[in-house]
Amino acid sequence: NQVAQRIAQVIRDSDHLELVRDRMLSVVVFRRKGWTQQQYDAWANKTFEEQIAACFSSKYRGEPVFRFAIINPLTTVEVLMDLVERLKGD
Repeated sequence: NQVAQRIAQVIRDSDHLELVRDRMLSVVVFRRKGWTQQQYDAWANKTFEEQIAACFSSKYRGEPVFRFAIINPLTTVEVLMDLVERLKGD
C-alpha cells in the first residue's frame, strides 16, 4: 500500500511522532512522544466528536499507540497528514 508507505515515512521524519514498527501491509503503528493514555483518549474522542476521523488509541507491548489501518481506497496521504499535523498542536 503506497499510502501506508508514504505516511510511515512522514511519521518517521516527524519530531513529535515515532514509528513503533515497520508498516505491515496497510497498517501503520505509531506513538505521540510524551503522551499518556489519557491524552491519547482525549485527542481521539475530540477528533471523533468533531467528525474528523475515527482514530482511537490501541496498545503495542503495553504502551498506548495510534494505528492507521488504511482500508478505504479513497484515503489519501493528505488526509493522514492532516491528522499528523493535528497531533502536533495538542
